[in-house]
Amino acid sequence: MEPEKEEPFSYPSDEYLFDHIIKEYENRPKDQPWFCHTVTYQNHGGYGFGWDENRVRVEETGLDETEMLNARNYVNMLKVSDDELLRLVEYFDRQESPVLIVFWGDHAPAIRQFGKKLSSAPAGMLRHYTTPLLVYSNYGQDTSMLPENIASYRLGAYMMRMLGMDRDPYLNYLSSEDAKNVWVYGDLVEENGRMRLHTNLFDVLDSADCRMVNSDVLGCAFEPEQRFESPDGSAITFDRD
Repeated sequence: MEPEKEEPFSYPSDEYLFDHIIKEYENRPKDQPWFCHTVTYQNHGGYGFGWDENRVRVEETGLDETEMLNARNYVNMLKVSDDELLRLVEYFDRQESPVLIVFWGDHAPAIRQFGKKLSSAPAGMLRHYTTPLLVYSNYGQDTSMLPENIASYRLGAYMMRMLGMDRDPYLNYLSSEDAKNVWVYGDLVEENGRMRLHTNLFDVLDSADCRMVNSDVLGCAFEPEQRFESPDGSAITFDRD
């Protein structure tokens, strides 16, 4: 790690990570497709550190000093991330090889750090855990097949289908109309001096349905290109947890 790229953040900065993405791309084997899965950490938290950056002002009233510090740092960290993402996109926009970038987040920050309370109602939980999806390409990739709302575990399947790489039976199922988005939420709250878990897990379990998974659904293993089957050669059926 390069210390000057880390401060004042607790984790590697987006600048540091995006520099390495570009470096890896430029050093890739030019005769092969290239895939890079990167998890950014810069804005993961916490936000209560000293920082002079104040390009984005926070004018929320009713916050105490700590909450205001967290909110100000967080929104300015978002600004830094936006600038770095733009730099990354502009770099790949100049490349001759076709490039597809999928940028998404798995949740919003813990808003209690900003003096806010998350609603335990299903609509509030779903709104908090719904994040924007950015799909960019330098060749005009058609993204019309993407649904308005998509569960994160189905996203990779849709990307493979968009790229014409939909050869895996399970991933094909996830990107089909037969598959469903399943939203499970949970919130631990104190009620009358006792902790209570609010969740829709049991509602989902009662209503969940899926097709049977067996050797035919699984297809072939990647490296040996052979079926998933029992030692005696018979088909495997997964019918219990």
